[in-house]
Amino acid sequence: MFRTPLHLPGALMSSVLWTSLSLIAGLILLGILVFASSGMTASTAIAYSAMAVILLLCLAPGSGPPRRQLARIWGALLPRAEAALVAALILGVFAGVLVVLSQEKPPDTTPLDGMSQDLESLRADVRDLFSGIPGL
Repeated sequence: MFRTPLHLPGALMSSVLWTSLSLIAGLILLGILVFASSGMTASTAIAYSAMAVILLLCLAPGSGPPRRQLARIWGALLPRAEAALVAALILGVFAGVLVVLSQEKPPDTTPLDGMSQDLESLRADVRDLFSGIPGL
């Protein structure tokens, strides 16, 4: 009964650590995709970077304690297996519908208001800067 409150600060600190490391890795991947791959649009690079951050948060080494704490919290909210199964099915169907609907459309960076255009102009500026260097 007292395990969850006592282990929660450690899991929170671990989550903050892994979140910051995942975001840094996502920013590095974004930089690599924007500047190394000329055929990829900036919004697609942002989408791939976001997927990498989420993948690292879910599967990275050290993400076990936060997942266990999250399982304990969800276990307190949905104590019966039937209710948890129904909630998991609803979330799974919702995620599946979102994946199917997003397959045909280009990535949308609407909440970031123009970040895609800024990255495209930054890519052009960096390419112009490096085009003057002989041998590159």
